[in-house]
Amino acid sequence: MLLGGHPLISSLGEVHRLSLAAIREDGPFRCTCGESVRACPFWQGVLAKLQEMEGTDDAGLFQKMATTNPAFLSWKSAEGDTLDEPEKKRFYPLELNCFLLLIGSSALWSVVGTFSREVGLNRTFVSNSLKVFEAVRRAWGTPIVVDSTKNPARMKGLYLMDKARFRALYLIRDGRAVTNSRMRRMGMPMEYCARCWIWEHRKQRLALLTVPKDRVWWMKYEDLCRNPERELSRVCAQLGIEFHPQMLDLSRPRHNIGGNPMRFRSSGTGIELDERWKNELSAEDLRVFERIAGPLNRRFGYLD
Repeated sequence: MLLGGHPLISSLGEVHRLSLAAIREDGPFRCTCGESVRACPFWQGVLAKLQEMEGTDDAGLFQKMATTNPAFLSWKSAEGDTLDEPEKKRFYPLELNCFLLLIGSSALWSVVGTFSREVGLNRTFVSNSLKVFEAVRRAWGTPIVVDSTKNPARMKGLYLMDKARFRALYLIRDGRAVTNSRMRRMGMPMEYCARCWIWEHRKQRLALLTVPKDRVWWMKYEDLCRNPERELSRVCAQLGIEFHPQMLDLSRPRHNIGGNPMRFRSSGTGIELDERWKNELSAEDLRVFERIAGPLNRRFGYLD
């Protein structure tokens, strides 16, 4: 959202949810401006440009141009990420696609996609996402587009299809804060949450193995909260643009979809560091976290 305050950047939120957001009007699926995607001037401008690009006047184009495998979305859950086991089996296995993405060969991924339905579909989802990005650029004149979808396979697919323009911003947060938040929201024990945190980072780092290091930028959540101007200036410099103070003004309209509910509560310049874990985690929770995830947390620079 902060990046989206720059006049040359469109921050879109979790674009993999677009097809679902286009037909849902309840809370999590609304645009951050407060409107549904069907009523939001920003997204309707994108739709008009996408229709022009595709040579159609189909008002349901967002729904038809899926930007992710349906296995990652749910018609039942507000979070949009869970399916019943029988439903999952309709869209899995994804192992072949993930294996090819891990190898990181654009040519091999393309060739296999010609005879593997699974791989071909996933290439289509990525291609559709890139078309949405281009429609945003043309509709609103923003050369830089930010997709906040947190899926390693999708991220790697975007890289393989558009290597020249791809950049990854890897935002890290103290694992104790992340696990504390998950324990609070899900009611799960620390052992489960710590293992989930490790697995998520392993997947991300595996996906990034064949991405050039200069295409991956790292940032700590805590640094961003403590000095947002410095951290955003650093990102802007890497993008070859100047920092704009309005990036810090969260009261300005944004047009993200999906993501943390805090996007509906943002106002002014209230960027606050959340360190509730320091008071909420028990000594036993901290011992369990240290046993399972302490080494990785320290590798990320969290030494205390």
